[in-house]
Amino acid sequence: MSSRLYNLLHCTVCTEKYDETDRRPKVLCCGHTFCMKCLQEVFSRNLHLVIHEHIPPLSCPSCRQTTEMLDVGSISRLSDNFAIINFLTDEKSRQQYCKKHQDEIMTFFCYQCHRKPH
Repeated sequence: MSSRLYNLLHCTVCTEKYDETDRRPKVLCCGHTFCMKCLQEVFSRNLHLVIHEHIPPLSCPSCRQTTEMLDVGSISRLSDNFAIINFLTDEKSRQQYCKKHQDEIMTFFCYQCHRKPH
C-alpha cells in the first residue's frame, strides 16, 4: 500500500485504520478527517471548560480551527467522510477469505518469486 493511500485510510491522531464503527471517519468544518473515537477523546478533554452550560467548540487536531458542538453527542452527528467509507467498503468486498480459516484474509503471491531454490 502506498504511503499516500495509507495516510488516507488511517487516522492521523491514533494511526489506526478507519472502520465503520468507533473508528468511523468524521469531517470537521475545516475539512480535516479524524476517527470518531479520537474526536470524542479530544472533545472529552475539553469538557471541563463548560461555562454556564455552554459546550466548548472542538479544536481540529491538525489546524486548530474550531467546530461548534451543541452537546456531548455532537461528535457522532458530524458528517461522515463517505469517500473513505466507500473505499473501505469496496476494499472489504474485494478481499477473499480462507475457506478453512474463515477469519483469515487470503494472500496471493507470485509462485515464481516465492518458490524455494533447488
